[in-house]
Amino acid sequence: ERLAENVRLLYVALTRARNRCYFAWGDFTNGTTAPAWLFAPPPASGVAPMDALSGAAASATSASRKAAVDALAAAVPSITVSAPPVPDGAVWDPPAGAAPGLAPRTATAVVRRDWRVASFSWLAADAMDEAPDRDAVVPEDPPSPVPPVPPVPPEPGSIHAFPRGTAAGTCLHQVFEQIDFTRTDPAELPRVVRTALDQHGLDRSFAPAVEDMVTRTLSVPFEGAGAGLRLGDVALSERLTELEFCFPLRRTGPEGLRAVLARHGASLPSGFPAASERLRFDPVEGVLRGFIDLVFRHEGRWWIVDWKSNWLGPRAEDYTPGAVDAAMAQHLYPLQYLLYTVALDRWLALRVPGHDLARDLGGVRYLFLRGLDPRRPESGVFAARLDPALIRDLGALLLAPTEGGGR
Repeated sequence: ERLAENVRLLYVALTRARNRCYFAWGDFTNGTTAPAWLFAPPPASGVAPMDALSGAAASATSASRKAAVDALAAAVPSITVSAPPVPDGAVWDPPAGAAPGLAPRTATAVVRRDWRVASFSWLAADAMDEAPDRDAVVPEDPPSPVPPVPPVPPEPGSIHAFPRGTAAGTCLHQVFEQIDFTRTDPAELPRVVRTALDQHGLDRSFAPAVEDMVTRTLSVPFEGAGAGLRLGDVALSERLTELEFCFPLRRTGPEGLRAVLARHGASLPSGFPAASERLRFDPVEGVLRGFIDLVFRHEGRWWIVDWKSNWLGPRAEDYTPGAVDAAMAQHLYPLQYLLYTVALDRWLALRVPGHDLARDLGGVRYLFLRGLDPRRPESGVFAARLDPALIRDLGALLLAPTEGGGR
């Protein structure tokens, strides 16, 4: 799939030119790239495509690569192949006197290093990835010098034995993205779960555990939401999956961010203000970007949900409110949901006439999927207390005004 996507991107790039396109290719590239597949494809065999391409790349030479594109040029009149005018590995200089009176200009422009696309991952851990969050590891506090208690092995085949890491998190996110929470089709969940496990290279023996986890997740009551709200009651028409936001970002540094958080510390989880001292990003401006796992509307109020596949222990009893609060502070997740809330407030202000933050925003739930249990609604659930004043102050700090004067 990755190779297919790269071939598609190469096609898009090569077909954008109106008059002429120059394309350099040779031994300086990875042998498993899209050009290698198109220009010098491996012979048909029963070997997996990437393995076959890797094998062909291992024996390829500059001469064989040039022969491949020469054959292409012979079949397509609009393609011309030119070899570099120097042997492999040499550096070409124009011959003396070839360009009298010409000299390269001196670059005087200043390239700004503080303008960038920022995200929670970048602010919290200086991570470059702006993709949807999939529970990748964020640097943690130094380990305690006290030797840990030997872990109890999880029950085989249970959700606690389900693999950890980004691939596993992506798999579980995919399931929630693709299913109808109201379960109108009983066959949908098993089908989606099996497909997700297959696509991420995970054993199908975990399918019952994942299906049970999804069922429990959709049945957990949202305490304080009124009317016994459960995710299983949320129709497809009332939810937005992977809501992407991208807003102008004012110049911001960690000191200003910590100052706002400290001013509203009473409305934040107890361990977070101290954990926020780990923020060390360089001052930045540009664009704030992110992806919210789930936004849904219930009785006119909007809710933010984030799926967390973090492993807190081998038993459901390990997902107590205290353990969940500690994980939230350790990974700086309160900063993440504050950014999400600021973004959702801006999104609603642009789209819902008369939007009022205090009236329209229901709350935030971080659901630690391995520990959810409808019989114990507090297990594995983090419920954020949202302070409209904090959201407004944080928005004023981070987000530049939109055109037309909107918030």
